[in-house]
Order: sequence, then structure tokens, then C-alpha cells
Amino acid sequence: GHSQEARNKAVRQVLSGLEDLQATVFFEKPLTSSDASGSGRVVIPKAIAEQYFPRLEQQNGIPVHAIDTRGRDYTFKYRFWVNNQSRMYLMEGAGELHRAFQMNVGDVMVFAQKPDGSLVVAGRPATKADVIKKPPVKRPGRED
Repeated sequence: GHSQEARNKAVRQVLSGLEDLQATVFFEKPLTSSDASGSGRVVIPKAIAEQYFPRLEQQNGIPVHAIDTRGRDYTFKYRFWVNNQSRMYLMEGAGELHRAFQMNVGDVMVFAQKPDGSLVVAGRPATKADVIKKPPVKRPGRED
């Protein structure tokens, strides 16, 4: 487990890295166990995919280049599956990013865009604010 202080520091580093790149966050994805399984495959919600990512004509997808907040380069594979007449969008190859940022289940993969439209990615620990966004689970008598 990370100490709260280490978490806050990691979050601040990502935020200041994004600021330096003038990147605007458009999507944050808390990793599910399947996202973090090492397959490096992350599901992107359709609304986000169709608004922010290149249009896909072909199911097998296209390479998408990104940098992280530390200046490292990545090439992800962006593709879709057809699922009940609808598209399910996937970003493959995120394992390297998850390892670089030592991400685990519940940590947050950040997607941002620079003014020129290029993709910036990062990983950060979950914060209290992320926990609040999730549907509340009532735990009797526990005050954090």
C-alpha cells in the first residue's frame, strides 16, 4: 500500500506534468481487474471514443501514438469489437504504461489531449475524490 502522502505526491506530479504539456484531461479510467490483468487492454466508453479518438473504419484498428507526462513514447493499438450491433472500443498495449506508473486495480489511467490534438497518457493512484465518484457502498459504522 502507498502512504496517503506518496499518493498525493504522485497525483500532483501527473497534474503538473499535464499542465506543462498544456494537456486537457478528457477521460479518466479507474483500472478494473481485467484492465490491470497484464493484457494491457483497456475498454474506452463509446461516447468518449467517438468524440476524442480517430474514426475507425476497420475493426482491426490503427496505431495511436501518445506520450506520458514524463516524456516517454507509446504506441497503442486502438480498435473495436462489434457487440450487439454496437461498437466496443479498446486500447491495446497499455501494459507498458501501467508498469511505468506502477498501476494496480483502482488506480486511474488518465487520457488527455494537447492543443495540437495529440494524446497524453498517465497513471495515478486513486484519491479520495475517485472513491467518492463511485456508487456509494454503505459500510456501517466505518468513518475514514
